[in-house]
Amino acid sequence: MERNPNISLRKAEGLSSVRCSGLNREDVMEYFSLLRKTIEEFELMDKSQMIYSADESGCPLHNTIKEGIRQERKQNSICPDMCRKRRFVTILACANAIGNFIPLMAIFKGKKHLPEFGDGWPNGSLVTMTESGWINKENFLMCSNIFTLTRFLDPAPYF
Repeated sequence: MERNPNISLRKAEGLSSVRCSGLNREDVMEYFSLLRKTIEEFELMDKSQMIYSADESGCPLHNTIKEGIRQERKQNSICPDMCRKRRFVTILACANAIGNFIPLMAIFKGKKHLPEFGDGWPNGSLVTMTESGWINKENFLMCSNIFTLTRFLDPAPYF
């Protein structure tokens, strides 16, 4: 690298190949077009507190990123993530458009729920288990019940 100042040692960012292929201009434009249509149809343009978004993300518990040689002018590099072979926790987060959050749901793979799985999570977080490690119908219904209770019983932001 001393002989070639155009290259440097960089760490790649983990990104699944599915996410790489799904992030394209057409899909993004279609999403926002559908979002606008839905907001107008249900007359939510001036009711931001009623617009919620939920995201389920699988987070690897032991993520290692490979180092490699990259061209100097490249800021970040992307390395396909092989998280299918690693242990992970699924996080379901939900917030409304004005910044109010409902409790997180963390889903671990397995059957035996250990008390320490709940350590270190924000207050009110729900920690549960499924065979696959992903959300299922039972967990979704449990989360929607918490959402309903949180939304109607505690209008203050949840932190």
